[in-house]
Amino acid sequence: MTTFSSMLTSSQPELGAIERHLDGLPAPERLRQVLALGPSLQRSLWELASAGKQLGPEYLVPADAPPLALHPFEGRNSLPAFSRFAKVFYRQPDGGLAGYNRAWIAWLIGNGYFTCAPHPQKPEHELRIDYTILPQHGLPEVGPVRSNDLFPSRFVYGGMRDDLRRVAADVLIGRAFDRAGKAMDAWFVLCRWNQPTAART
Repeated sequence: MTTFSSMLTSSQPELGAIERHLDGLPAPERLRQVLALGPSLQRSLWELASAGKQLGPEYLVPADAPPLALHPFEGRNSLPAFSRFAKVFYRQPDGGLAGYNRAWIAWLIGNGYFTCAPHPQKPEHELRIDYTILPQHGLPEVGPVRSNDLFPSRFVYGGMRDDLRRVAADVLIGRAFDRAGKAMDAWFVLCRWNQPTAART
């Protein structure tokens, strides 16, 4: 059986073929295959996706989406622990894109609110999640917006930025960058999951 993982480990992985494979899967199976990617395959996918299609804010949240409606993406990162999470995106009343991180340890590290916009150097092909620029509007049912530089959030989100590249219609690959702009050995995959919902944790 051909899987996302097996396509990435082939001698010459091809992004177009991977996109067609992922787009053709039922949503539950697509999510299963995306979340099966470990650190080495996430790293390979990041490099492969440098040739990906254009990526704009409307990929995450449609331009006509109601303010504060949630658009979740389930994710897995390359860390040895606490690897499962979700990034949940929403439009603010002013139209700007924002989001937060949903994880079982959010009670300790905070919700990691962020804003998201086209990458300043690669605006047509990458999006940048910025934990240093906070949204003006949080979600009451999620929790207040608080600085990511406060303890203990700063150990996870402080000064961080995540860059995103498109893989398929519902799949992204990301990489973390530190406050100095240096690329970290930290990647993550995201898969769109379910329909927009009212705010929830």
